[in-house]
Amino acid sequence: MHPRLIACRSGFLVSPFWVSLALLWLMACSLAPSPTPDPSPVVPAARPADTTGMILIPAGTFLAGSTGKQAEPNEGPLHEVSLSAFWIDRTEVTVEAYRRCVDAGRCAPLSPPSSKHCTFSQGNGTLPINCISYEEAAQYCLAHGKRLPTEAEWEYAARGSLPPKYPWGEAEPTCKHAISRKGNSAADGCGEGPAPVGERPEGKSPFGLLDMAGNVEEWVSDYYDDRYVPTILRDPLGAPPTAARVLRGGSWASPWRHLRVTHRSWGSSMERGPTVGFRCAVSP
Repeated sequence: MHPRLIACRSGFLVSPFWVSLALLWLMACSLAPSPTPDPSPVVPAARPADTTGMILIPAGTFLAGSTGKQAEPNEGPLHEVSLSAFWIDRTEVTVEAYRRCVDAGRCAPLSPPSSKHCTFSQGNGTLPINCISYEEAAQYCLAHGKRLPTEAEWEYAARGSLPPKYPWGEAEPTCKHAISRKGNSAADGCGEGPAPVGERPEGKSPFGLLDMAGNVEEWVSDYYDDRYVPTILRDPLGAPPTAARVLRGGSWASPWRHLRVTHRSWGSSMERGPTVGFRCAVSP
């Protein structure tokens, strides 16, 4: 055998030169630094929600909707809903709170007032913000680490597990309970426009929320459907997308029959009427 050839166990003859070269290559690979893995993507931390001024609603089950004599077709049928605990604002969002959000650059300034009853430019910070679209209301809540309540959450916060006619119970409304109208005429009203939030403590809900009836009707997160029958009965999120969003609670311009806890209304998500406001919610 040629002295410069080495016999392999497989029977092939290999030159010592190639053996040395292969060994050097293996040593170089073993000493080379491992590639540095790409860093994990940085996910911005969510703004923590401040629950000051909010009320914690415990988890519970209730019968949503109504089939009573005054019920409208879109309030039925009755259906049992179970909800996890959630926080919700004790009062409607005020002009002062919304203006702070605008000044901080986290909320958009509202459009020029379309009505003398639009509150943003009235100079009274304790009034509920109104003339606000669904998107603007949702952005305010998001800017504070919150969200709009679902329709089921809103109704449960207004009534609790029992089925009262109004947030305060069965007694027929008066101007001590809510800012609204007895009939459809302004002469029957409790005031020409919204009032400062929380001025009607006799109208509080079983959980202590104020103005759940009257003052301004409130955006909730659900799309509107004529039949309030969620397919998921645990923490339902509402109907599939439609052209409208749900409004709840009635307003200063609503007749008293619209103050019932099961009354449902709706509006285009771009609606900015002087009767429309909101409050926020957040999950624990």
